[in-house]
Amino acid sequence: MSDENSPNQNFEEYDDSTDSSEEEFIRQQQEKQRLHLPRKSSTILIEKTKPAVLVEDKDIDVTEFDSDDEDLNASHISVYETTEKYNVAISQTRGRRNYNEDRTCAKSIDPSNALFGVFDGHNGHEAATFCRDNIKQIYQDQSFDLTKTFETLHNEVAKTTGAGCTATVVAIKGDEAFFANVGDSPAFVIKSDNSIEKMSYSHKTNDPSEEKMIVENGGVILNLFNTKRVNGQIMVTQSIGDKALHPPLSSTPSLYSIPLNEIKSIVLMSDGVTDALTDLEIRDVLVAESSVVTKAQTIRNIAYKGGSKDNICVVVIEL
Repeated sequence: MSDENSPNQNFEEYDDSTDSSEEEFIRQQQEKQRLHLPRKSSTILIEKTKPAVLVEDKDIDVTEFDSDDEDLNASHISVYETTEKYNVAISQTRGRRNYNEDRTCAKSIDPSNALFGVFDGHNGHEAATFCRDNIKQIYQDQSFDLTKTFETLHNEVAKTTGAGCTATVVAIKGDEAFFANVGDSPAFVIKSDNSIEKMSYSHKTNDPSEEKMIVENGGVILNLFNTKRVNGQIMVTQSIGDKALHPPLSSTPSLYSIPLNEIKSIVLMSDGVTDALTDLEIRDVLVAESSVVTKAQTIRNIAYKGGSKDNICVVVIEL
């Protein structure tokens, strides 16, 4: 009998040659009776539609992994409409943890604008959940300014909870993708020549420039059990929330941009992936797999089988 925590699990793969409805896919899984992720997991697909159909504010929500719905023990597909520009899949699992603090979003604004994000919570899910639920409205209220959006998210979260989260966001505006992040949830693009480029900065205590910023803001870096932590508490140096640690933490994001005609796809993820996969291993999956669903699922599955002990979430956007 297989140990449920063994990394050598078999994982269900979505067969995109068959009916892609959620009901049909779940039926296939029940008939095959194959092993799935040992913790509750989900994959959601947004399909291209022709002609383009904008479904206003039809957000992806893959966070209800703590329910007792047995269907969520398997990878399953829900299909949504969006503009004809993007295919998007989100694949997520709480992995070896007994709770899930990762949150994701995929939000349509208008036919030329969309917003995607990963929020990895710590000390509770509340900050990540607030970001997921409110980032679209705040982004619009702040005239599509990502720096002001992050500052507002931080201030609003700090009013209601002591929890915190990373935030990694890509805003597609017209013919360009704009990235912003605090914390260590990475973003990458696959370029036209199949090379991979990182579009985020890892704000962590092992970076000398980040350590310098913490000290200048009045904090200290303590080395506890061979791990550097801000004021002896957390390893990220920038975040949303964490009101007891702001300052010395910062909520000002690192910013990047790239024209859409230079890239094939975008991927956002929590550090539960990069704990187990290198940048080149992520690139190899994104280049080798043909379906946006299997790209997201395969990255998640390899990260789990590779020994990741954290929650895992992956957002893949194909242009």
